[in-house]
Amino acid sequence: MTVLCASLHTLEPAEVRVATQIGIDTGRRPEDILGLPLDCLARDKDGAAVLVYDNVKADRLGRRLPISAATAEVITSQQQRVRQRFPHAPAAKLRLLPTSYRNPDGTKPISRSTLEALLEKIHALQAEPPAGDGTGPAVTRASLQADLLAAHERAIRLSSRIHHLEKRLSEALGDQAWRESGLGAPADIDALSQKITHLEQQVLDLKLQLEERDEDLAAARAANRELMTQLNHPGRPQ
Repeated sequence: MTVLCASLHTLEPAEVRVATQIGIDTGRRPEDILGLPLDCLARDKDGAAVLVYDNVKADRLGRRLPISAATAEVITSQQQRVRQRFPHAPAAKLRLLPTSYRNPDGTKPISRSTLEALLEKIHALQAEPPAGDGTGPAVTRASLQADLLAAHERAIRLSSRIHHLEKRLSEALGDQAWRESGLGAPADIDALSQKITHLEQQVLDLKLQLEERDEDLAAARAANRELMTQLNHPGRPQ
């Protein structure tokens, strides 16, 4: 992956370069990426960029996937190139990655075989370890993949744990509200007070655990973003 990211600027045509960038950022299947329409870039309610695509394999159309600002810029530049190349074609029929072969109206995307053939040349370079500077352990493709995978798996575990804690907190608060409303079965006032005190402490403990999981998840996401930044800007000094 390190070699591939370092070679992104050398990939031609531009459609292959854009497809590779989107694939690195989103992890989507080639058929999902190659089938993107020209108008595939949108914004969420917070103004962050999202990719609108069709999950062909699962037959789920109009899926929205958050993408990095760098990938959004790559897509915007590609959209401008396509419009300049096909100025009179209806935008709704244009592909984001049109092929240059027998495609006068811009409705045919590049083929998967074209994309794979060009990427194979880059993948062949990945067998060669990157040259180290002698100041520390070299960053290899395998190490970056391992770090990225570990960060991704940790983020998934933390997200699942937070969801579980949120559910427990909701149940505890709901139980407390039910009992305080008087709709439940009559209970001794002292026992009810003790139960409320216990639930309040339980809620406090759950909130503390939730805050800790949020911090861990934020750290994992930051590490994930840092790894993606290294992959997308391999020439930047460490």
